Amino acid sequence: MLLGKHSAGKPKINIYSSSGIHLSTITVSLPTENKADAKWDLTQPVLIHFTPTHLLVVSDEGLYRLYDLSNPASYTQHSLGSEVTELGVVSGKGYDDGFVVLTGGLQFMEVRGWKGGRVGAMASSGTYFSASRIKESKTNG
Repeated sequence: MLLGKHSAGKPKINIYSSSGIHLSTITVSLPTENKADAKWDLTQPVLIHFTPTHLLVVSDEGLYRLYDLSNPASYTQHSLGSEVTELGVVSGKGYDDGFVVLTGGLQFMEVRGWKGGRVGAMASSGTYFSASRIKESKTNG
């Protein structure tokens, strides 16, 4: 329960050092607001991952940004492709030199490297079974 005065907040990502010092905030900002803060104007993030020099944020629409930790207002933006944009991103996992996402079509896609590397499809995650098909297979066999 929230006590006291508060207003509906804007989505934001606060960046802290390992010693707990607040370094920067990435927030949705309007054109008249403070330009010193970085801007997040994409859909909901599904993956947030730190590298030694960057913050990776992947949106559920298949766009990803690499924010420079030395200057969080500076970022590069890349797309996972039109197919991923249509199907959406369900989940993701970052690692040392790239990341993997699971699309809405149950396909794993991988990006290697942090320079906007090429997106590659991985092995299929399996066949999609509807609830009615599972029920049918239980009654028949």
